[in-house]
Amino acid sequence: MHSTVDKQAMTRFLLVSFLTAVPSVVNAHGYASSPRSRNWVAHQDGKALGAGSETDPLEEHCHHCLNQGDTALGDVCGITNAGSNDYTHPKNALGGFLGPNVQAQYVEGETIIIESVLTSHHQGHQVVKACPDFFNPTQACFDAHPLEFVEDMWYGAPKDVNYPERGYFAPNNGDAEGPGSYALDQSWGMAFKMKFKLPEGVNGQYVLLQWHYVTGNSCRHPGYDAYPWPPGWEPDNMGPCPDPLPTNGANVPPEQFWNCIEVTILP
Repeated sequence: MHSTVDKQAMTRFLLVSFLTAVPSVVNAHGYASSPRSRNWVAHQDGKALGAGSETDPLEEHCHHCLNQGDTALGDVCGITNAGSNDYTHPKNALGGFLGPNVQAQYVEGETIIIESVLTSHHQGHQVVKACPDFFNPTQACFDAHPLEFVEDMWYGAPKDVNYPERGYFAPNNGDAEGPGSYALDQSWGMAFKMKFKLPEGVNGQYVLLQWHYVTGNSCRHPGYDAYPWPPGWEPDNMGPCPDPLPTNGANVPPEQFWNCIEVTILP
């Protein structure tokens, strides 16, 4: 009797010790909400495996967790932290490849609005890039076609003249740690609405926009010292971030997230 109780107690002790000793892999979370990213579409419209058709996305329960994979290895649209859904190769509800699912139509060089949500706010900035090679996107393709930040419509983040592609996130207003005033379909977080200008020379029936959230709470990025931070916005004085950034978003600071948005861009 005592032996059984002792073994159960030891098992519980070891389990608790293990859980408290292992740091959380995912600390910050975020996603592109409008136009809808592939992962947000899968959360809103997805069906369980075998419960839908080839035109239905496979359901997603962690649409804000896409910090896995390696962009150097072709994982350019994010993989969920559970490793279950790879949005560079999105699946349909039958387990096959999900065909194009365009969420917006623009004109080449147009200024567009990108909305995003941080469900756990760890400062930092976002970058949006375009790739016209829809079916075989690479990070080099995205890097060649960055969008230019134009305006922070809700919080007034200044433009970074040294890094014109960056849109900086205002500090957490309290919504990013639980249900807030910008609740979206049983999700929560602090919402952002920014204008970006599409690059010239990029068009096509199917074009991918890559949304890239780079957190700013574990290291200090190049350019942060010169950026004109509004009062109360500047992050803590930390050690420098790797430059260039790691190609994996979870295993090496800073934590990063990738989403992809399917659009049409007319010439």
